[in-house]
Amino acid sequence: MPDGLFALLCGALETLILGFPYASREAKTAERTKAETQFRAHRVADAEGSVFFDGALAQPLRTDETFRTSNGRVIDYVLTIFVVTPSDRYFLFKSTSSGRPYLKELAAERARLVLNDKFRRYAAGEA
Repeated sequence: MPDGLFALLCGALETLILGFPYASREAKTAERTKAETQFRAHRVADAEGSVFFDGALAQPLRTDETFRTSNGRVIDYVLTIFVVTPSDRYFLFKSTSSGRPYLKELAAERARLVLNDKFRRYAAGEA
């Protein structure tokens, strides 16, 4: 095999091995930033027009990430955040790639089951 072709193949192999993980990390960071911005900007009002959820004021208690990648690209990314509002209402927020996030209010009992120690620490004023 000619030296030039060998060097080209080694360079391509190095890009495959080292390049994709770094691209994935950058892509994940970009997707997370986009999802966090979506969360902070999300506001929902009730029928009377009063805001009952404002992501800018909500306190995250637990955050989970789910993503799928292929060849260094993020194919699907979901950021799930369990939050409490200043009025002590608990919510589950899920970012979406469509730009329309999912928001569900959780009863305190359900939040206690899902959040365990974080719920107790928040309720005790430690969070």
